[in-house]
Amino acid sequence: MMTISHAPTSPNKGKNQNIINRDWIGEILQVEARELRGPEKVVAICVALHVDQTGRCRRSSALLAEACGMDERSVRRRLEKLVGAGWVGVDRSGGRHPNSFFLMTPPSDVAPSSKGGRAHV
Repeated sequence: MMTISHAPTSPNKGKNQNIINRDWIGEILQVEARELRGPEKVVAICVALHVDQTGRCRRSSALLAEACGMDERSVRRRLEKLVGAGWVGVDRSGGRHPNSFFLMTPPSDVAPSSKGGRAHV
């Protein structure tokens, strides 16, 4: 799977990152409802909107839940589906700090599926 969110090297880091995120959001919105439902898309967009200059979203699931208007457990379930489908990657922190998430695009030869394995986010 190819990661599309990375740290731009130009002086306009924020601007380039916003363009990448906007393109990714456009892609995720085009995924059919049977693959990713509305709540997964809301969480995905929230992650994309909180990506920093390093290409990571370092928000806790509690903060993402607040931003999405969902409870924390729902956000965790949605993140598991996004990770399993290949739309979001996760770097596990080991407990002291929140996990960090990064945007990905599933391979074009594999249809995205929301029925991935447990991601333990």
